[in-house]
Amino acid sequence: MKKVLYVIIGLVVIYFILCLVGPKDAAITRSISISAPVDAVKAKMADLKFFQEQWSPWSERDPQMKVTYLGEMGQPGYGYSWTGNDEVGTGTLQITGVSGDSLLQKLTFEGMGDSKTFFVVNAKEAGTNVTWGIHMDFAFMSRAIMLFMNMDKMMGADFESGLGKLKKAIESMPAAQQLLIMMFKKLISRKQILLEQKAKNDHG
Repeated sequence: MKKVLYVIIGLVVIYFILCLVGPKDAAITRSISISAPVDAVKAKMADLKFFQEQWSPWSERDPQMKVTYLGEMGQPGYGYSWTGNDEVGTGTLQITGVSGDSLLQKLTFEGMGDSKTFFVVNAKEAGTNVTWGIHMDFAFMSRAIMLFMNMDKMMGADFESGLGKLKKAIESMPAAQQLLIMMFKKLISRKQILLEQKAKNDHG
């Protein structure tokens, strides 16, 4: 009986040590070039319905997942929640900030906490460069497991698949549609500026 107890204690100690040396966090990024105007690409990046229906690497894993959209497109707080099968789980994705060339999001998987995701969209000579990234913090007791998991390889493949679908979806749009998207983005931006000015005046 004592031997079994010693073995259990030993395993607990080893696991605790592995947690001490395991990674506290992980960051994954992937990029792609898209042959389309930067403003047209930025506008579609803020459209989470477009993401969910056209280029999310996870949507095809559960075509029957239930999705509920929240808030106003292009504004902080805009997002959606989903409930699906075991592959996609349950969670929410929410825009937390829009600044210059960056779009910041909070990704929450039920039972796994929050992660920070982001997009950086820059103009290039031949079109637009899009970078998709995520930063994840690991709870102490999960760090031992992370020693044996290659998160960059696991999630990186999904990011590459999603960005490939994004490129195909945007580049297949007619030029006229891209122009309308750019005009819509400018209207959204103008509205955001007016709302910010109103908020300042109200607090002034």
